[in-house]
Amino acid sequence: MARARSADRGAMSRAPSIAARRCASVASTVPTRARRTNRARGAAASRNADAETNAETDDRRDSRRAFLARACAGTACARASSSQASEARAPSGYDAPTVAPSGSTTRANAFESSRAGGESISPYAYRLRWPSGWCALRDLASARTVGVDASFKDPLDEASTLAVFVTRGVRERDVASRYGTLDEDARRRADAAPNQKTIGKRIVRVSVPRGDGAGRVVVEAHEIETEVGGGTAGRFGAAVELIRVWVADGSEWCVRATASKSAWPRVRGELRRAVDSFEFA
Repeated sequence: MARARSADRGAMSRAPSIAARRCASVASTVPTRARRTNRARGAAASRNADAETNAETDDRRDSRRAFLARACAGTACARASSSQASEARAPSGYDAPTVAPSGSTTRANAFESSRAGGESISPYAYRLRWPSGWCALRDLASARTVGVDASFKDPLDEASTLAVFVTRGVRERDVASRYGTLDEDARRRADAAPNQKTIGKRIVRVSVPRGDGAGRVVVEAHEIETEVGGGTAGRFGAAVELIRVWVADGSEWCVRATASKSAWPRVRGELRRAVDSFEFA
């Protein structure tokens, strides 16, 4: 009996120890499983992040390739255009095409009336930028006898022109006195021939040297964009004309740009920049 009770007490004393070990074993297993789960999740997240990073890298690489392709294509087109212009035959009476120097930010040629051949009609020297690849009129001395102070043409499209006209001995003191309001002037030019219409007009201001040499004065100019057709456009068919005209100190200046109607959307910006570039020295 004594041995039995002793055995029972030993078994009872060992039971908590076994239970404790089992609890400890289970407890130690839970963190291990959690750690394994976390490591698996971390590895999956890392793989996803790597995949996203690789995708972004691929996207950036593709974007760079596309950008470089567009840049190379643009450069090739620019070179082809310059080469085409330089090889084009100049219109009769015009010099060979002049391509702006490489690296030019304006992609235009500079014209200065004081350095051009013959004596300028303009009482004041002026500067103008004309499109690269175009041709300049050779005999300015003769042209100036009929009021053309400078003239340029696109050898690839003779309907595309740029010219400066100067008229001396004007009695009116400003453009409004000479041509009326902007609306009246635009209407008169549109009505000058059949199939013409005004497609744009605005007032711009031009800084002109004073006749007495005392600084400058700002005068108003009419800028009018007219679609012309029929006989007015001659052999080129329908065309568009952009003029900027102003009067000051007994003279009238008119900067005029033209292009065929089909080419106008493509060259309008370039010709407008050329007209805008006119300034007195």
